[in-house]
Amino acid sequence: MIDWIRTYTGKRFNVFEPTPEVIDIRDIAHALSNTCRFGGHLTEFFSVAEHCTNTASLLDKELAIYGLLHDAGEAYLTDIPTPIKHRLPNIIALERGILSCIAERFGLVEEKFYCRELKKVDWYLCVREAKKLLPQGVEGWEGCSEFGLENIGDFKMVFTNAFAPTVAEHLFLQLFQELTHEKV
Repeated sequence: MIDWIRTYTGKRFNVFEPTPEVIDIRDIAHALSNTCRFGGHLTEFFSVAEHCTNTASLLDKELAIYGLLHDAGEAYLTDIPTPIKHRLPNIIALERGILSCIAERFGLVEEKFYCRELKKVDWYLCVREAKKLLPQGVEGWEGCSEFGLENIGDFKMVFTNAFAPTVAEHLFLQLFQELTHEKV
């Protein structure tokens, strides 16, 4: 049995023993742009890449790169809906290990992926996306987060455009380049 997956750029990525040198932003952008939020149970396709781009746009300049990459581990493990993920501690550990490698690869501070401000923006967008794209909205979500469903902050309006994967990928890479000044 093999312990790796083949990435979009052709690399072998070992999800159990990831290394920073195998991390490629093109793999992350491509996979996240082709991954649908909420396990695909939406009225229209909405990618994890677009969610991450929106997250970055609501954070200050210092945290924006963390917002862009906060779900980057899902490029290698896929997006597992939160209620399921919280019952799979091994998946959470694998994702944290991958995020640690991503932080090292791009010279980031791993702990900032878990800061309160980013978590609040992530939840805010999750609620907005659910209200717009889930057939039943946020029905039954009361008490799911310390941030609540309505009064979670004064964030600027972010549109949930439901871009095609190729557009979401391009915007993700463009923002990455703007934030890091790394050539993509």
